[in-house]
Amino acid sequence: MTLVWSEIAKLGKWAPVDGEEHIHPSELEGGYYPHGSPDGPELTHRNVFEDGSHVQRMTNSIRQHGYDPKRHGQLGLNITDHGENIYNHATGSESHPELGHFNHEHLLKALQDSGHGEVPVHIHDQRSDEGGEPAPRLYHGTTAEDLEEVHPNRSSRGNFGNNLGIHEPGYAYATSKGTAEHYANTAAMTHGGRAHVYEVSPKGPVERDPDRDVHGNSRGNYADDVRSKHGFTVVGEEDLGHDEHDEDEDDEHGWH
Repeated sequence: MTLVWSEIAKLGKWAPVDGEEHIHPSELEGGYYPHGSPDGPELTHRNVFEDGSHVQRMTNSIRQHGYDPKRHGQLGLNITDHGENIYNHATGSESHPELGHFNHEHLLKALQDSGHGEVPVHIHDQRSDEGGEPAPRLYHGTTAEDLEEVHPNRSSRGNFGNNLGIHEPGYAYATSKGTAEHYANTAAMTHGGRAHVYEVSPKGPVERDPDRDVHGNSRGNYADDVRSKHGFTVVGEEDLGHDEHDEDEDDEHGWH
C-alpha cells in the first residue's frame, strides 16, 4: 500500500489494492491509454527505444538466462477509473541506468521479442470501490495550454522557480481541485499566462508529498499535495470561468 493512502485506510475508506498476476507479454501494451483504448486520440507517440541496442541486449539476455526480475526488472500494471497502463514496478541490474521512466517499455519489448511466456506482473489497482468509496480525484494547476501529460520533473524549478522547494526532481505532482487552482493562479501571477486546472489520472503508485525536505525545512506545499515517479495523464480540463473580458485583459497586458 502506498504511503499517501495509509491514513485513509485507517479510517476504513478507499485505498488502492496491490497484487500480482502472471500475464503473457503479448497481452500487454506500452504507453497509457485513457478510457482503455490504445487507438484513442489521446495517445501520444513517443520514441522511447532510441537505437534499439538496449532492447536487443535485454532480449538476448532473456533468451540466454531466462527472465529474472532481479536482472531484468518487473512490469507493473496500473488500473484506474480512466484506463490502464504499464509502468516500471522494479528496476533490475540490466535496466537502462538513464531511462528509468521508460524501462518498462524496454522490458516489455524484450519479453515480446524473445518469445517469452507468462511473467509475474505487479498489479496496482486504483479504481473506485464498486458500490463503495470513490477513488480520490486529482488535479494539476499550471499555465500550460492543452496539457496532455504531467511528466516527472527533471529539475526543481516547477511552476515557482527556485524560490520554494515545492518541486523535487524525478516527481510529477497533483493535488485537490482548490489547491490546483491556487497553484495555477500563483504561476500565472509569477510568470504570466493563463491559469489552467486539469483533472489527471495517475500512471502508477502515488505518495503523499512530504512537507519537509531532507534538512527539515518547510517545502511550502499543501497537505493534499501528492506526487508520483510515474507521472499523470490529463483526463479533462476544469472551467475556471474565464470570459471574453479576461481575454481582452490578457491581450492588453501581453500575458500569453
